[in-house]
Amino acid sequence: FLRSNLGLELYRGVNEKEFETKKHHSILPNRNADELKKFKAMGEIGYMSDKLNKSLKFIVNNPADYATRVMRRSIAFWTGDAWVDTIFWFYGRFAILKHIIFTLPTLFGFYGLYLMIRNKTTGDFLFLSLFIIYPAIYYLTHTLPRFRFPIEPELIVLSAFALTQLFQSRIQPLFKSNS
Repeated sequence: FLRSNLGLELYRGVNEKEFETKKHHSILPNRNADELKKFKAMGEIGYMSDKLNKSLKFIVNNPADYATRVMRRSIAFWTGDAWVDTIFWFYGRFAILKHIIFTLPTLFGFYGLYLMIRNKTTGDFLFLSLFIIYPAIYYLTHTLPRFRFPIEPELIVLSAFALTQLFQSRIQPLFKSNS
């Protein structure tokens, strides 16, 4: 039997202003005394079930709002959100540069994936599956830049593939024509 915190994670995604503030954790029982009291009184399973029920009720009653949140999270997963300026060096500084650095592997990685699919390269389905399945839960619940870190190596591999293909098809012929 595995316990699940899906209810709480979904609750965070429908109740917090995740794109307007960096206070994602304000409703977690380990950071909110009132929520901790509820958690202790209801027990873990009851607490998570209550949060799941409240989340599902919100989704049913506000489908357009929830769909908008899912779209914003799906974009934020790949391009970053307000939390990007807190990662890497210089905490809280160079936000635009950090967003560019965070987004570049996405752009080149997806271009590399496109090239793999177009050229019917072995392994294209594995990369495509990874990029569809892995982030899905974060689109539905909530996202942070660190949630993308486990698939950064794959993004870098695809980025390298894209840049190599770009070099071979566009830049290398320029050198051959000059010689």
